[in-house]
Amino acid sequence: MAPFIGEPDITKPITDYVSAGAVKSVSVMEGDSVTLHTGLTEIQRDKFSIQWMFGDRLIAEIPKKQKQFNESDGKFSGRLKLDNQTGYLNITNIRTTDSGDYELQISSSNYTINRRINVTVTGSGLSPGAVAGIVVVVVLLVAAAAAAVVIYYCHKICKLGSGGQENGQNHQNQHTDDPANEKTELANRS
Repeated sequence: MAPFIGEPDITKPITDYVSAGAVKSVSVMEGDSVTLHTGLTEIQRDKFSIQWMFGDRLIAEIPKKQKQFNESDGKFSGRLKLDNQTGYLNITNIRTTDSGDYELQISSSNYTINRRINVTVTGSGLSPGAVAGIVVVVVLLVAAAAAAVVIYYCHKICKLGSGGQENGQNHQNQHTDDPANEKTELANRS
């Protein structure tokens, strides 16, 4: 695109400067950043003003000498960045409520160029509450699995420990009141 430094060259179509009339669509994931482009590479701020609107509200502007943000409703509080050189508008940590039409108006004393950009913000698919719920369930499942492993091994160790002593005692103390057993023991010892 051609730089937009002075008055536009009337021999070139206006779309060489800014895509006028057409609606551009941009899709972005919630939480990401998006930059809305003016199509300009440089602005002579003493001759041009730029305004960015969301719906019917002015959200940012470069009026010929300075840049300003209109954040009276707090909707974009601290999330807008306006490039003084190009007029690009960057929205950080974008939210689904930021979806909609953004209007760009570039004005000089001789003409005005309007451009509309439709921004669609798609959610991450899960609400923060759902993500927290999933995390809690996973933590509980891991804790239950760990507890089951500990109980299993404690039971096994206790069984082996007590079973080994019982077997040794049973082997050594196999004396009973049964005379047949006594004969077998005496025969085995011989």
